[in-house]
Amino acid sequence: MSDVINFQSLFLDQIREMVTVTDLDGTIVYVNVPHCNELNFDRRELIGRHVSAYGENIEKGASQEEIIRKTLADGEWRGEVVNYAKDGSEIILDCHTWVIKDENEKPKYLCGVSRDITRQKNTELSLKLSQEKLMFAMESAGEGMWEIDFKRNTVRFDELGFRMLGFESGEVDKSLEWWLNRIHPDDRKASVDAFNGYIAGELPSYSREFRLKCKSGDYIWVASTGRIIQRDHDGKPSIVVGIHRNISDKKASDLERSLLDKRLMQTQKLEAVGQLAGGIAHDFNNILQYVMGNAQMLQEIVAENPEAAHCVSEIIKGSRNAARLTRKLLAFSRRQPIEPRAMDLNETIGTMLSIIRRTIGVHIRVEFQPMSVPCRVHADSGQVEHIIMNLCVNSRDAMPDGGEIRIEILEESPDGNIPLKEVGESGYFCMKISDTGTGMDEETLSRAFEPFFSTKPFDRASGLGLSMVYGIVEQHEGQIRLYSEIGRGTVVKVYLPKTGMSAPESSGRHDGKDPGGEETILVAEDNDAVRALIMRFLTKAGYRVIEAVDGDDAVRIGENRIDEINLLLLDMVMPGRSGRAVADTLREIKPGIPVLFSSGYSGENLRGRLNDADGIRMIQKPYRRGSLLKLIRTMLDGDKQSDFRKFNVD
Repeated sequence: MSDVINFQSLFLDQIREMVTVTDLDGTIVYVNVPHCNELNFDRRELIGRHVSAYGENIEKGASQEEIIRKTLADGEWRGEVVNYAKDGSEIILDCHTWVIKDENEKPKYLCGVSRDITRQKNTELSLKLSQEKLMFAMESAGEGMWEIDFKRNTVRFDELGFRMLGFESGEVDKSLEWWLNRIHPDDRKASVDAFNGYIAGELPSYSREFRLKCKSGDYIWVASTGRIIQRDHDGKPSIVVGIHRNISDKKASDLERSLLDKRLMQTQKLEAVGQLAGGIAHDFNNILQYVMGNAQMLQEIVAENPEAAHCVSEIIKGSRNAARLTRKLLAFSRRQPIEPRAMDLNETIGTMLSIIRRTIGVHIRVEFQPMSVPCRVHADSGQVEHIIMNLCVNSRDAMPDGGEIRIEILEESPDGNIPLKEVGESGYFCMKISDTGTGMDEETLSRAFEPFFSTKPFDRASGLGLSMVYGIVEQHEGQIRLYSEIGRGTVVKVYLPKTGMSAPESSGRHDGKDPGGEETILVAEDNDAVRALIMRFLTKAGYRVIEAVDGDDAVRIGENRIDEINLLLLDMVMPGRSGRAVADTLREIKPGIPVLFSSGYSGENLRGRLNDADGIRMIQKPYRRGSLLKLIRTMLDGDKQSDFRKFNVD
């Protein structure tokens, strides 16, 4: 019997598992060498002590008392328990205990066999922490994992992948076909081709952006990347894993940036074309001034010859039509003279309705929705009327079979529906003109403001309508927005700066014959033909004229003869010194001397001075002789009550 016991002890001391035998109260009666070695105890230090000497950590395993109780109650127990070595280090054990009975089947001992799983548990803990970190990182980045198993023909998503699309894990079909059908139809073929190309080895990697359909039916943009991680015995891919990253916000930002870039390019293009158009109009106005002025003088000479008089009249008529064309170009280039005043959009549009309806025709209904409060803006009323009529005519042409034009006044900013009280004193009122016409496609919409671009037949349109509207709005420091889709009509929103001023009463225009005088006028004009024409206008009206060929010549002459000069007639743009520089120099010598600027441009650099300074006015080329003479006479007489508006050919 002694040999058997020795054999058992020898056997138990050489196995890898740790063995402890206690009485029913938990007092240790036997412990094998592996258990002693693991805890760094001598066997004699443990036998006779309670198993609580092994220690415990109830957060990571069962207590010693719980193990004894459950083993006695159930006959055995299985679970994890923590022991502490002699040096205090923690050891996690996978423990199995059971009751040992005597020959009478009565419980006598408790036996426990344990296996050290500390390294395994630490590895599991590290893996869990890594997974949690990865989960947090992917969730923060809006990423979800996916796995495609070709053998099972299934797709598996992790929790973040489901959550990204609004699903719970049990709500989806794991078949590959089901997931492919969730890709947006417009993106599906390209995405599948890219994936198949990677699987076939034709592409070095798989990376694609496409839209996925959510549970709600909406689509989100995802950036998908994947890699083959397992192949079958034939080398064919069997499992591919990857991630989906939600890039919807980035796509929205990219779209907004793209729209801004397109708008900037369009603005720059229109600005460049506008500068070209303005330059052409300026030079052409000088030519028209020479042609029309000489024709007016010739008209008096041939007055007794009806046939010749008719021909001259036709020349003048053609010149005026050409001048209207140049004004359209100047309007587009924002160089058309304007007279901004306080005006009420409600009143302006209201008074136009009858003429709009007559122009548009009875087959189109015109509705106007004014605001209940005055809508005062700082604008040229004639130009605003031109904008409205031009847009309404465009709408009419888009509705040959009839429809509706709706004009509304809104309290809105160009950047959204922001109340004007939040925009501040420099806010806007918006004229919204919408129609039920054919609409425009994206390409037409992108070119709508280009000069000479039109979808109408060549003999029916000049292509300057919308470009002129664009220029007028920009010149008023306003903004314009154009929205259109094929079959859904067009909406144009024109934003004009509001004002708190009241609309002034209008004054009459000059009447009577062309006046003259005997005063001395300094004429500075670099165009020889135009200068000669002006001098003939003035000398024939009785004025004494001093001639200057450019700005420097005008200053040299003016400094020597300023006392005899009563008025300065200066071209705005000349070689050397500009007309404004000449006026500034000579007015220092003779303050208050009247100055009349002329230009093929608008004289926009003088805008503030024309309103505020006494004795400074402007006339736009080409002008009529009578308009020039009346304005000069008014300035020399110092009639401050007169309405010194620009004189045009109309």
